[in-house]
Amino acid sequence: MSLMGYGNGALVGGPTDNGSTGAMWFYIRTNGVWSQYGTKIVPSEAHANSNFGMSVGISSDGLTAIGSAVILGQGAYVFTRSGSI
Repeated sequence: MSLMGYGNGALVGGPTDNGSTGAMWFYIRTNGVWSQYGTKIVPSEAHANSNFGMSVGISSDGLTAIGSAVILGQGAYVFTRSGSI
């Protein structure tokens, strides 16, 4: 898990999701309640046993996220989004 700079946004990895394909989810805290923001994040190249999301990181502003995959030939995937939270 990785927290945004102000602590009200979090990126959570789930490397065993969907047959260990893996995924990441972004959560935001509003009025003390954490809620999923958007859909789960999975790279298009991910496949069973990729374990994507084993390690995750997020920038302090929440606009850039990175997640790793552990299968040979795969590495880190960087995602960016526009707008604000």
